[in-house]
Amino acid sequence: MRTAAIKDPAIFFKIKHMFARDDKKPKHTAFIFALKKANWSEQFLASNLLEISANTESRMLADFITNYNKQCVLRTQLLKTILLYVETEPEEEECESIYGLVDEVFDWVSQLPDKSSVRDYLIASSMQKITDYMDSCYRCLNHFAEGLALNLAQEQLAEILKENKTSIVNLAAISINLKAAI
Repeated sequence: MRTAAIKDPAIFFKIKHMFARDDKKPKHTAFIFALKKANWSEQFLASNLLEISANTESRMLADFITNYNKQCVLRTQLLKTILLYVETEPEEEECESIYGLVDEVFDWVSQLPDKSSVRDYLIASSMQKITDYMDSCYRCLNHFAEGLALNLAQEQLAEILKENKTSIVNLAAISINLKAAI
C-alpha cells in the first residue's frame, strides 16, 4: 500500500482548507462519518481475524485471512492519518454491520465445532460478505473524496479499492476450491 504521499502534512493542509468552505459542509460531514465507520470496522476486523484464521482447516483460507488481517492493520493506519488531518479529535464510530458479519463467522464456528471443509466453506462465504462490505465502504469514501475534490485522498482510496478487488478475486478462487471439496 502506498502511504507515503498521504503522510505529507502539506497535503492535509490543503484538505483542511477545502473543508473550510461552507458549500462542502454536508459532504464533509458524510465523509468524516464514513471514515470513522471504516476505521472502526478495520480495527474490529484486525482484532478478530486471527482467531477466525485459527479455526480453519484449509491452509489457503487461513493464509488469506491472515493476509487480510495485515491489510486491515495498514488500512487502519491510513484512515487514522486521514482522520487526524481533517479533524482535531478522531473519534470511533461503531459499525454494527461489520459486527454482525463477523459474528456470523463465529456462529458458524460454534455450530460446527470440528474443523472441516464444510465449515471452511461457510467461513469463506462469510468472509466474502465482509470483503464486499468493506469494498462498498471504500467506494463510498472514494465518492465523497471525489465530491470534495480531495484528489490525493481519492488516490489512496483507489489504491485500497484495487487491493480489495484482488482480495475479493483471491477469496472467490479459494471458495470455489472449498466448494469442490464438500
